[in-house]
Amino acid sequence: MSMTNPFADPDLISLSDLIELIDARRDIDHLKRRDMGSAIRTLGKWFGLPLEMIPASAAFIRDKLQKVHPVLQNVSKRRIQNVRSLVLGAMRTQGLCTNMAHYGAPMSTEWQALWDLLDESTYARTELSRFFRFCSNKDITPAQICDNISAEFLAALEAETLVKAPRTRHQSTCRVWNKMGALHRDAGWPLVRLSVPRYDTKRIYAIEDAMIGPGVLADIDRYVAHLSGNDLFGGPPTPFRPTSLKAIRGHIRRYLSALHHQGADLRQASSLDDLFAPDQVEHAFRWLWERNGNATSKHIGEIAWTIRCYAVKYRQPSDEAEAFFSQLVSRLRVQSTGLSDKNLACIRQFDDPKAVQRFVSLPPLLWNRAYNTRKIGSGAPSK
Repeated sequence: MSMTNPFADPDLISLSDLIELIDARRDIDHLKRRDMGSAIRTLGKWFGLPLEMIPASAAFIRDKLQKVHPVLQNVSKRRIQNVRSLVLGAMRTQGLCTNMAHYGAPMSTEWQALWDLLDESTYARTELSRFFRFCSNKDITPAQICDNISAEFLAALEAETLVKAPRTRHQSTCRVWNKMGALHRDAGWPLVRLSVPRYDTKRIYAIEDAMIGPGVLADIDRYVAHLSGNDLFGGPPTPFRPTSLKAIRGHIRRYLSALHHQGADLRQASSLDDLFAPDQVEHAFRWLWERNGNATSKHIGEIAWTIRCYAVKYRQPSDEAEAFFSQLVSRLRVQSTGLSDKNLACIRQFDDPKAVQRFVSLPPLLWNRAYNTRKIGSGAPSK
């Protein structure tokens, strides 16, 4: 039986070949060679494939890594990141990744000058780091940046890196580049705007604040403040967490976007109450329903629940309006039974008897460690 992958590019070497090439490299530190080889073998174990069947392709490995869950492999997320980094480093040493410079590689003088402008923004540095080093490695100056260079960067991300979502990272890079350009224009940032690509445009239907009346926006802010516990004369017994508040604000904005796409002029509305009338609600959810193929979804159900909470719990609706919103939620909200796929994947680790044994024996192990630490700290001899 052939141990080669018939679907892989025949011009690509396998991970088995990569290990042999790394072992023969005496210009690489022995411990580094050992760690790279161990990471490559670990990758084969996680994929359940012999190394001869795994091409040294970033695209192939990235796709397979999407299905590797740290819980199922009994490792930490950090371990997966380290393996990913070592395998990518091994590929880079053999010239399989030449366009993308490694993390920490020096930048050219011109790119370093732009980098120094980002000292106050950790997020901007995170999103632009690869792009700056890519350009430095390719001898591309900031003045040469254009959409063609941006497209080359995306191609390199997809072909030479193991980031989970290259297209998303590329979108963020373009978006942050434009934002920093507007912010640091007077400091010498190039006056070039990159086109931000959009994938799966069917899912993008959000509208901007300029399309919504100021009274409506103020009502949204007041409602979120009420839920957060910042309302002096009211609010829920337990304030909502920031993540929940962000989700609620997002659901309301998606509802308003649906109304906009149904032809409603949101700029003419003086308050959010005007847009939560039953006839308006029907228009909005009919658009969401048809957009989803004449079916509801968990997402649509959550939007309906958010609208109902505002109209029924925050306001003083009539009996007819309250019955309308209750019926709306019962029709649109998805009632799921059993565990979610994520939870099922998490508890699947207990199919292994060794994992169950470790779980059961953990409390006495932690107790003994705490007891011994206390004895040592008090000067008494430990057991």
